[in-house]
Amino acid sequence: MFVAAVVALGGIAVALLAADRAAQARDEARRPPVVQHPIPFGSERKRQMRRYARRHYGIDSYRLTGPKVIVEHFTASRSFQSAYDTFASNARDVELHERPGVCAHFLIARDGTIHQLVSLSLMCRHTIGLNWTSIGIEHVGVSDSDVMGNRRQLAASLRLTRWLQQRLGIRTRNVIGHAESLSSPYHHERVRALAKRTHELLALGSRAPRLARLGAAVAERVLGERPPVPVRGWRRASANWPSTPRPIGRAPARRPVALMADTFTRFLEPGIGDAAVRVLEAAGARVRVVDPGCCGRPLLSQGLVAAARRRAS
Repeated sequence: MFVAAVVALGGIAVALLAADRAAQARDEARRPPVVQHPIPFGSERKRQMRRYARRHYGIDSYRLTGPKVIVEHFTASRSFQSAYDTFASNARDVELHERPGVCAHFLIARDGTIHQLVSLSLMCRHTIGLNWTSIGIEHVGVSDSDVMGNRRQLAASLRLTRWLQQRLGIRTRNVIGHAESLSSPYHHERVRALAKRTHELLALGSRAPRLARLGAAVAERVLGERPPVPVRGWRRASANWPSTPRPIGRAPARRPVALMADTFTRFLEPGIGDAAVRVLEAAGARVRVVDPGCCGRPLLSQGLVAAARRRAS
């Protein structure tokens, strides 16, 4: 774990939206049912987390102290077990070859069961620049609409998020989607290659922009507040791509060219997409940007070859 407007989350249960504020306040005070399903996080993984925190944040500790942010994700997979196995494997990332592997504090299954994988006293590697002060909540699902259309899963997510906010004093504006991480005032990353990136290559999957507003849905639909809209340039670019940039040459349009808008270009490097359009138009092509759906590259980036093949087919 999500950019447009709050209305993108139309799958929120009607009962939750209609609940009166007093009932919501009572609900917020209760801890939702949580199944303890811890991943291995022994002394070695703690040492790895400490080294990671020292390098990336200048913090000589693996402990999560006074978290200020909740980050919502989805797994880009269909089963709880596949996501759990990924977190438990503690695999190195393919870019920096670092451990610990990716993980999340909570994983919400398709049936709405909330599983706690990691203690709230431990840092978890789920969001670049925010692991030092954030709690990660993963949702099993293959797309934003897949998660938002599941009422049991969303209801569980809202209950868990409200309870964490109340327990830890986390403000609604700091409940965000993964794709919004760069806009957080708490974002801090010392490794230059990652400083302006939302995702590592070992991310569980693409975080589609509408699910990035799961935090906003909690804010406006349930808590009655609207968080500020990020204004970072990268967000405007990703929200507007594919755009219609001016051709940089004068060659007349000859043949049509279909340019596929892949996940990484749309949400991580939209400038590459615009540059490709400009080059093709300069060469005389008539460009039409098409969305083929997920190609499976995010899944391949973490070694899930079979899942990537199924997605691509």
